[in-house]
Amino acid sequence: MLEPTLQEDIKQKEDKHSFSDFMPKYGINALLPPLGLIAIIVIFSILTNMRIVEANSINLILSQVYVLMIACVGVFMVMTVGGIDFSQGSILGLSSIVVSYLSFYNIPLAILAGIVTGACIGAVNGFFHVKFRIPSFNVTICTMYLFRGLCAYFTTDSPVAAVISITKYNVTWIKVLLTVLVLVAAYIVFNFTKFGITLKAIGAGEKGALFSGVRVELMKFLVFVIAGAITGFAAFLNVIKVGSITATAGSQLET
Repeated sequence: MLEPTLQEDIKQKEDKHSFSDFMPKYGINALLPPLGLIAIIVIFSILTNMRIVEANSINLILSQVYVLMIACVGVFMVMTVGGIDFSQGSILGLSSIVVSYLSFYNIPLAILAGIVTGACIGAVNGFFHVKFRIPSFNVTICTMYLFRGLCAYFTTDSPVAAVISITKYNVTWIKVLLTVLVLVAAYIVFNFTKFGITLKAIGAGEKGALFSGVRVELMKFLVFVIAGAITGFAAFLNVIKVGSITATAGSQLET
């Protein structure tokens, strides 16, 4: 027969263990973002007499985040390896211009060209960051202004218009499907592939990863290329919203 105090200690340990199993890995802090989002939704629902949760309102709100969510995937990978990329807005703008130009010939070709354009710009960022060991902050700030200048040049006389038929893809289910596909693919790659594990290893300790046989410089270069390519894909969703591109396209992504 155990003493009462010993029984109480065992019970407390069991309760503590079950609570820790229930909580997320990082504790209650992991619950704060979703709780904050729910609180914001509730507050604005009350203030707008529930108009904000109507179907049209939700569709309008979501239409502002598809491009951002896709572009953030690449930036997330760059930040995982300890870098930063301020040129994403310029990549989106220039890739959108390419998509608009080539949409008159073939829309799938235009999408592919947008991805290649973004990848090439990402390759420029990765090359200068890796080859010359310039901090990614400095590199991407410079390329941000460089490619933003190109966007302004190509749209000096008028906005760059895409083929009119491209706007027929501006439907909710297509945008949701493409966004979800990108997010799911990124989640799988980041958590269940060697590539994702390597990225996390570099972010945790670059020297340790290097001594473990990881080709750190190549991985960093590839991350910038992939980030640019993903944003280049997001350019398609950016174009189908209005069917034309101005000099300010993608300016909000640079912060």
